[in-house]
Amino acid sequence: MKQNNTSQTGLIMVIVIIILIAAYISSIVLKQPAPAATSPVATTTMPVATSTISATTTPVASTTTVTPPPTSTGPAMISTTTAGVFYKYPATLSTNYIQTVNWPPIVVATDNQFICTQTGSATGPNGKTSLVTINTNPYCVTVEGDGAAGSSYYQYTYEFPKSGKTMVLTFTLRYPVCENYDQPKSTECTNEESTFNVNTIGAEIAQSVRYNVPFVSSQPAPAPAGVVINSISPGSGPVGTSITITGTGFNASNKVLFDNSVAAANVPLSAASSNGVLGLTFTLPSGMGPDCKANEACPMYELLVSPGTYTVTVENTAGVSNAISFVVTK
Repeated sequence: MKQNNTSQTGLIMVIVIIILIAAYISSIVLKQPAPAATSPVATTTMPVATSTISATTTPVASTTTVTPPPTSTGPAMISTTTAGVFYKYPATLSTNYIQTVNWPPIVVATDNQFICTQTGSATGPNGKTSLVTINTNPYCVTVEGDGAAGSSYYQYTYEFPKSGKTMVLTFTLRYPVCENYDQPKSTECTNEESTFNVNTIGAEIAQSVRYNVPFVSSQPAPAPAGVVINSISPGSGPVGTSITITGTGFNASNKVLFDNSVAAANVPLSAASSNGVLGLTFTLPSGMGPDCKANEACPMYELLVSPGTYTVTVENTAGVSNAISFVVTK
């Protein structure tokens, strides 16, 4: 019995010791600082903006530049023909100082091969020849210049291929010496000459050319406005010859010009017909003077009339006529 009590006592002591050890260990653990609370990290996912770019195809500019045909330089384009060549030309120029001389222009067809040899200078004996491209069309352009008192005269010749032929277009323009004008006309004249493009006129006429194909129109060609010379009689003669010019647009006071110098001033009407054709009669003088305009500087000279071919025009308040030729003989 005694032995059983001892065993029970020993078991109880072991249990007590175990409880004490457990309590000690728990006290040590409770004395440790509690770990800081860990806050959950909020993770925000940023949406990625996606831009959708539409692919736009930009047209590529063509390397060939197409220039539109030049607009008319005058109030009307008149149809005419020369030996099977039909073409149009402006009735007048839209200029105040640059003037036409041999007008209307002449276009003829040749069987020559179109070849352009570039050479010379405008004031040289044979002029200056250049190959010019206008609106993609080639032109062989020859410019021949000649100076006179107060003006310069330039004859332009445009050669170009068309309808199996080589066409030859010719006309002459007069350029005044702008320094001879008083202000503001001197500046106006200078500005006009610096901006004037004769190739616009040449190309405009050339583009209208047809060979053996007349123009078809329901409207008649407009009649030239202003002063028009129909004929000159005789067509040649020496100094002192009595000359009669017929035409339309003449008035009570007319100037007759030979190469833009005054051969006769204040020429009255000498005849009139029932169909409106008028006449001017004058005597070819031995000397001619400058064609002076109102309110501008005028050179003083007398040009002796020598044998040769002269361009004759008539000028009055209605304008300047077309040109016609007269040959002065000895």
